[in-house]
Amino acid sequence: MLDPGELVAPALLKIDVQGHEYEALEGAAGVLAGFEQVVVEVSFVELYEGQKLAGDVTALLHDAGFALAGVFNLRRARSGACLQADFLFERGGGGD
Repeated sequence: MLDPGELVAPALLKIDVQGHEYEALEGAAGVLAGFEQVVVEVSFVELYEGQKLAGDVTALLHDAGFALAGVFNLRRARSGACLQADFLFERGGGGD
C-alpha cells in the first residue's frame, strides 16, 4: 500500500483500469493529496456495465481539488462518436 508520506512532489497518478476508474479514485481518496497531477482514462459512453462516465470522474476530481487541464488520446467509434479519452487533471481547481 502506498503511504502518502512517501510521495515526493511533484507526483503524477495514472489510472486506466477498464471502466473502474471512478472506484479506483474513490479508493485513492486518502493519497490524492500527495499528487499534483492525475491522468485518468474516461469514457463518454458506457463500455462496461455500470461504469461511471467522464462527467462523474471529473466531478469527483473537482471535489478533490483538481481541475481539468487537458484531453489526450481521444478514441472514436467508426461512426465518429467519441468513446474514450485520457483526461489530465492538475491540483489547484475545484474543491469549493
